[in-house]
Amino acid sequence: VSVLYCGNMASPPPMKTDVQPADQSAVTDIVKPTEAEMLAKSTFPEIEGINKKPIESGSYKRNPLGVRVYNIQGTDESQARRILRRTFKGSLFLGAVCGYYIYQISSNPEGEYVATPNTTFALRLFPMRKLSRYWGQFAESDHSKYFIKAYSSIFNCNEEECLEPIASFNNLQEFFTRKLKDGSRPFSSCDDKLLSSPCDATVARIGEVVEGDHDSWIGQIKGYHYRLTDLLRFSPQPVPANCRRVYCVLYLAPGDYHRFHVPVDSWKVAVTNHIVGNLFPVNQLSYKFIDELFCLNERISLNGSWKHGTFCCSLVGAYNVGSIVVDFDKSLTTQKESDDAMARESLKERRHYTSIYHNPKSPGKGGDEMGHFRMGSTIVLISDVPTDWQWNVAQGDTTKAGKVLMSKSA
Repeated sequence: VSVLYCGNMASPPPMKTDVQPADQSAVTDIVKPTEAEMLAKSTFPEIEGINKKPIESGSYKRNPLGVRVYNIQGTDESQARRILRRTFKGSLFLGAVCGYYIYQISSNPEGEYVATPNTTFALRLFPMRKLSRYWGQFAESDHSKYFIKAYSSIFNCNEEECLEPIASFNNLQEFFTRKLKDGSRPFSSCDDKLLSSPCDATVARIGEVVEGDHDSWIGQIKGYHYRLTDLLRFSPQPVPANCRRVYCVLYLAPGDYHRFHVPVDSWKVAVTNHIVGNLFPVNQLSYKFIDELFCLNERISLNGSWKHGTFCCSLVGAYNVGSIVVDFDKSLTTQKESDDAMARESLKERRHYTSIYHNPKSPGKGGDEMGHFRMGSTIVLISDVPTDWQWNVAQGDTTKAGKVLMSKSA
């Protein structure tokens, strides 16, 4: 326990001990602390039961492997090491899982393999939400800015489109959510005669929603479907006459522009659902491996209508996605630590937060910015369109925000 002494620092009082040895001759000379040591104790007093030394922001230590361990802004040394250690273990686990995915998919004649329920349950127990938060802490730290150039080069980011020069970003998170120069993503027409892409993405899957006796179904891979109500936690109105209900899955890669825009003019959002869930990767490998992937991951579903009937947009989170930001409703908060236990519940027991707008909200006009992801993820569009509309894109195509996905056939 530290002793606070406010007297003359040059001659501190003698230290006393509670236990006196029987043989006084055994008492050695007491080493008195120097003036510098006393000053350090008064400046950084130790707290009982805790022995943590302050570390200057930006300093680093070397671990036994000789690797520099940088201190993350706002954390002590032990926490920084713990974050790095857990992230390393998580990366090893994910590497092993991806190797297993590749083996199973490559050994399947059709190149498609779906995990068993037991495998999916085991994956749900892995702390991907915590690892994603650790990654978010690093991406928001000052040290991450040194990786921006390498990240941009690896994922082929178009730096010329950035509104600000790449050197002006203070961390990786700012680069992930970068804005583009005016006119980089024009929405030529949003007069409800066509459906535009809300983001830069790869078209993972397109098709028509299958209407069943009691529910509607969306195709994932050949022979596997998931319920529309499980995805949205919302029951859309019946399909109007002379219309059909379609879906489009858009995958945002790590190097893509991470902001999303309003795809149509007349869209009104009546109900928003924040569904707590896991944070599995949403790349093509996971999409083919994990059944009902988008129903398991955390997401925000914006449910409403437009000129032709139902229009819903599901913003799906993924591994390493810090959060999802929706500009017109700041109350929507994802990736909360208090929801971690809820994310391990089964699909049917999983709870969600619902906001009902008595006066349906307009996210904005077609082309207006609607929000952003804190890293790559997926958007699933559900829309009623006239029967004479046709797809302008094919599965596997890359698209940009503002590009036409569907329009009236010529």
